[in-house]
Amino acid sequence: MMDWLSAGDVWVFRLVNEHCVGAIFDFLFLLVGRAGFWKWALAAAAAWFLIWGGFKGRIFVALAVLGVVIGDPLIVNPIKKTVARPRPYQCLESVRRVTVSGVAMVSYAEGRPRSMPSAHVANCAALTMTAALVFGWRRWRWLLAAPLLMMVSRVYTGDHFPLDTVAGLLLGVGYTWLICCIADKLWQTFARRFAPKYYEQHPALLAGSGR
Repeated sequence: MMDWLSAGDVWVFRLVNEHCVGAIFDFLFLLVGRAGFWKWALAAAAAWFLIWGGFKGRIFVALAVLGVVIGDPLIVNPIKKTVARPRPYQCLESVRRVTVSGVAMVSYAEGRPRSMPSAHVANCAALTMTAALVFGWRRWRWLLAAPLLMMVSRVYTGDHFPLDTVAGLLLGVGYTWLICCIADKLWQTFARRFAPKYYEQHPALLAGSGR
C-alpha cells in the first residue's frame, strides 16, 4: 500500500513538474509561493481590517496571527523535523526547480530533509479557514482557491511532493478550526461574565456561533 502511494505521489509530481510547464506558469507559480511578495500584501490587508474592518475584521486579524504563530513553529516545523522527508530535488533525478535565479534541472541535491508537510500550504489554509470561520463560508468561498493554488505552486516549482501539500492543507484546516473554536468558547464564557455590555453587541467571534 505504501509503495503504491509513494509511486503515485512521484508520478503526479513528475506530471506537474515536467509536463505541465511553460514560461507563464514559471512566473505565476513562483510568484504564488514567494513569501517576500505576499508579506506586503498581507500587511496591507491586516492594516485595512484593523482600521476599517470593525469588530469582525480585528478578530480575523487576531485569530489569523494566532493560527500562524502557533501552527508554523509549534506544529508544522516539529512534524517536518520528525518525518524528515527529502524534498523532490534531494531524492530524485532531473527535477525541474523554479527559483528567482531561473529554471534548473537538479538531481540529488544536499540539504535538510524538510518536505513533509508544506508550511506554505498550511499557512495559506490557516488564513483561508480563519476568514471562512469569522466571516462565513458563503461570503468568502472564493478564497478556497488560494490554498489549492499554493498546493499546485509548491509542486510545480519542485519544492514539494503532492502528498506534502495535502498534509499541509489538512493540518492548516485542522489546527485553525481548533484554535478558532477554543477562542470563540473562551470569548463566550468570559465576555459574558466580565464585559456583558460588549458581549451583547458581539455574542460570538465566529459566524453562526453564539446564541
